[in-house]
Parts: sequence; structure tokens; C-alpha cells
Amino acid sequence: MGATPEIDRIVHVGTTLTKLCPLCSRQRIGGDRFEEGVNHLLTDHGCVILHAGQETVTEANKPRQATIVVVGLPRDRGRVSS
Repeated sequence: MGATPEIDRIVHVGTTLTKLCPLCSRQRIGGDRFEEGVNHLLTDHGCVILHAGQETVTEANKPRQATIVVVGLPRDRGRVSS
């Protein structure tokens, strides 16, 4: 496995929350668009996966497992313009 590039920005994507892509604001990521959002970050922005796993969140005082992916935007990619 190659060395991790220097990272300019980190994005957290999870299955519990849908939000706009913080890099371009054109694509919804997370929640019911989890897979689509992760693919968007990898393909359209050139992000790299730094971590994939689970986290426990509390909703209505009940613990719930969520799938998460943390991706990083390599420094040499810069910001993608809208």
C-alpha cells in the first residue's frame, strides 16, 4: 500500500445524516445517499479513504449503529470549482 498523501481537507460521511458535499455543494452525500456520496467524493474530487467503519450515535435516547467513511482531499487536488 502506498503512502498517504498530504491531506488538505477531511470529510466525514455517515449513514445517519444527508448533507450537501462540502467541496462543491452540488451533490447530496450521506444518509440514504451514502454509497452515491462516497463515490462522488472519490470519483469527482479525487478524495482518498482514510477510514471506514462504524460509529454509535444516539437518537431518541437509543443507541444506533451507523456506517461511516472518512475521506481526505489530497493537497495537490486543491478545491474543485462549482
